Amino acid sequence: MRALKREPIITRDLMLSEVPPSPRRVERRAIPALPFRTALSQFSLRPHGDQLLSPSARFWIFCARALILIMATAEATSWGYVGSLFGTGITSVMTGVAAAMSLFLVIWLVDATFVTMDTSRAYYQRALTSSTSSDGAMEQRKFFAGLAIRALIVMVSLWITAPFLAQLVFRRDVNESITARNDAAVSGARATLASGFDRQLQPLDSALNATQATGILEVAGRGPSGKYGRGAAVIAIENRVADLQRRIATITRERDSVLFAFDKASSGELASRFGVPVVEDGLRSRSEVLSVMLEDPDYSGAQTALAVFLSFLFLGLVILKLFQPRSVAIYYSEHLQSLYTDYTQGKFDDHLDLHDRAGSGSQMTPQRFEEWCLESYRLVREEDERRRRTEQVIQTHERKMRTWMDDLRVQENLLDERRRRFETISLEVVDIESRVQALTIQADTERRELDRSNRTLEAISQHIASGPVDVRGVERGFAAQAKLQSTIDELEEALRRRDAQIGDLELRIPIRRDEAVHLREDIADLDRAVRELYARMAKERNHYHDWLANQPTLRQKPVA
Repeated sequence: MRALKREPIITRDLMLSEVPPSPRRVERRAIPALPFRTALSQFSLRPHGDQLLSPSARFWIFCARALILIMATAEATSWGYVGSLFGTGITSVMTGVAAAMSLFLVIWLVDATFVTMDTSRAYYQRALTSSTSSDGAMEQRKFFAGLAIRALIVMVSLWITAPFLAQLVFRRDVNESITARNDAAVSGARATLASGFDRQLQPLDSALNATQATGILEVAGRGPSGKYGRGAAVIAIENRVADLQRRIATITRERDSVLFAFDKASSGELASRFGVPVVEDGLRSRSEVLSVMLEDPDYSGAQTALAVFLSFLFLGLVILKLFQPRSVAIYYSEHLQSLYTDYTQGKFDDHLDLHDRAGSGSQMTPQRFEEWCLESYRLVREEDERRRRTEQVIQTHERKMRTWMDDLRVQENLLDERRRRFETISLEVVDIESRVQALTIQADTERRELDRSNRTLEAISQHIASGPVDVRGVERGFAAQAKLQSTIDELEEALRRRDAQIGDLELRIPIRRDEAVHLREDIADLDRAVRELYARMAKERNHYHDWLANQPTLRQKPVA
């Protein structure tokens, strides 16, 4: 085969004008969900959306929704018909629509609550948790209580709804019966009214005929007067005939007027003016007509069929709930739905195989997820609970140690401060005692010096008083006496100062000694508290290490 010759590729730079514009990316605006679509989704009997919804559960929910729809529509139709009878015109339409919508919502909500009830709550609570507080008998009582309430609603429906539904089903027959009754009553009343006028006209017609015959005979000469021709008797007969004809015409016009008014009168005027028993198109009259019609076996059998139809709807709903498949119990289980939400968020990935994880692209089916929950979730929960308890114990230990360390730091600081202050006060007491001792020695010295000076002064005074009179000697004696007296005054003043200082220092000594005693007691208390804190911390640390040594190994949590 001949090889194809490859042509060389020539590349060149494109000009800006030669570059085609890139197609604009048309951003699709998000279409906001319509409010009625959101409201309509609440009637889907799928409160959890498509989460844990298998095909069998989807079909079961479709059947339940169709059954509830039929039941609520039947109830709403009958009550809407009853509501339409209370009023006329637009009022009838409004009351009918309001009654129909109200009953539809009531029946739908009651049946939807019954259908979506989680009947496996106690089972899953026992199987998935370690709690023993779940009471299956309570759940059963709730179920049967709901069943009894729904049965009561069905009984009320059979008592109230079935007759109204029968009126709606037999509406044409009821209308025809009411029309026939009204026609018969109107015809009878008209005939009675006409017969009354006929009874008035009949003697007048007979009298008119007899008078006319008498007039003919009178004109012929065969009458009572026996005169031939038109005489006084004939004129009297003609007047009598004219009077009878006038009375007949008056009664005839009155009859025609009354019958015309009767034919043109409405049903209310017929009942009020003419006393015709017209059957009004109302709830009571329809019930009376229907009760008469139900004496016929055909109609009574049809009403029984309607009651059986409503009963079968309820029984079908009960059977549908009692024999619901396992997938429906999985879907309506709040425990499983909550766990599946955690599963989709990846909280169980550390406990799952790679192909079962939420991010693997193939999530577990509802049945597979339930199986995993029943087999493995309790172990996962126990491990998580043990991890939480471990973390709680560790945090409690750290919090205790941190608190005790802070308390120990405070107590040690107080102890050091008290010790320093005790040493300061002790040194101050020693210094005060030393100063008192020194001042006492000085005071004793000065006091001895004062005594010696006093004796000397006394000797000088005696010498001056008893010695020879010598002016110069006396002057020297008085000078020495004055000098000695000055020394004595100085010594006395010094002694007073020394005594004041000694007294002040002696007052400070017991105060400082009492303060030192209190400080010694505080030091002893603080030292005891510090030793207790050290002992408590050592005991807690040993207990914590022993507890850690006895803990089983926990599976490592994934790092976020």
